[in-house]
Amino acid sequence: MEKDTPHPDIHCCYNCHFITTHPLGISGEFGTSLNDKGRKKLLNANNKQEIHKLTGPEHRLCCQKEMWQHKRHEEYSDDKPLLRLLTRDRRDACFFYPYEAGIAFDAATELQERDATKQDKEADRTLARQANSLSRRSLVIAALALLATIALGIWAIWAHLHPATPPK
Repeated sequence: MEKDTPHPDIHCCYNCHFITTHPLGISGEFGTSLNDKGRKKLLNANNKQEIHKLTGPEHRLCCQKEMWQHKRHEEYSDDKPLLRLLTRDRRDACFFYPYEAGIAFDAATELQERDATKQDKEADRTLARQANSLSRRSLVIAALALLATIALGIWAIWAHLHPATPPK
C-alpha cells in the first residue's frame, strides 16, 4: 500500500531539501538531495533492506545539516522510527528548507540564510510597529492625564474664587 506524502506545508524531513545519502566513512559534505522518486520510494519502504537498496551499500541516509543519520546497523523489523522521523513536523527544531529539484546544497543553504534574514527583518519591523503603537497609546493616555490635571486645577481655582454659599 502506497503511503501518502506529507502535506508540503509541513516542515518535515521528507519535504526538506537537505535529506540525502552520504558515503560511509567519508566526512564532509557529499551526496545529493534525494529526488522526488527517491523520496517516494523511501516513504514507502517497509523494511531496512528496502531502504538500504535505495541508498546503496556504501551510503547512509542522513540530514545534510547533520541533524540525524540513519544507522545501517540498526536492527528492527520495520522502519517505523525512520518513517516517524521523515514525516514528523520539525518546525523550529532544525534547518528546514523546502525541497526544490536541481538546487545544490550550497545554493539551498544560501537561500535558507536569505529567508532567515528576511524573516528576522520582518520580525524587527513587526516589533517596531508594535512599539510605535504602544508609544502612541502611551502619549494619548499621558495627554488625557494632563488634561484631567488641568481641568482639576481649573475647578480648584474656580471653587476657591467662588466659595459655596450656604443655603438660606
